[in-house]
Amino acid sequence: MTVCMTSETLVTAATVEAISLCDVKQFIRELDPAPDQIEVLEDLIDEAIEVVQERQRSALNTQTRMLATDGFPSAQELFRGFRNPVQSVSSVKYYDTNGSLQTVGASTYVLDTKATFATVGLAYQQSWPSDCRGQVNDVEVTYVAGYGDTAADVPMRIRQLLKRLVTRSWEYAVPCCECPELDRLLQMDSFNVCVV
Repeated sequence: MTVCMTSETLVTAATVEAISLCDVKQFIRELDPAPDQIEVLEDLIDEAIEVVQERQRSALNTQTRMLATDGFPSAQELFRGFRNPVQSVSSVKYYDTNGSLQTVGASTYVLDTKATFATVGLAYQQSWPSDCRGQVNDVEVTYVAGYGDTAADVPMRIRQLLKRLVTRSWEYAVPCCECPELDRLLQMDSFNVCVV
């Protein structure tokens, strides 16, 4: 059975942003924006972070997310579809045939962060529980993703990408998701990531 991601949700948002209003103001040299312009810039910053995370299936600053699937993968298959970079797996839970939420022991699975895309699979000589009822979103993998807890933890190239995206959106007076240069900026920064 191939287990595909059926849903992925944010559990706990990042407490910091990869770039600040000050970063953007210096980057676009808008030293004294009017109060209504500050709100626009702050909105563009939030949107740029969201657009980059969504388009690249990434997590910039530390956040907790949950991946839900309809069942466990076979012994030869892996859980895929995490937002990278993954720091750790907090838990793997599932609903048993009685409808009770159970927690899989941490020694049952391993997180592979050395691959391009993080995966979770069975540890040596382990097996997934056999009493999963196998209905929609019956298995929940809660994990921590992101480069770290501060803006400085996010690689410079990604922070530069965000500042460029905010700047171009500001100049074109459009939301980041409608910026005519969005695809070019993503490609230019070599930050394209395929979802497997």
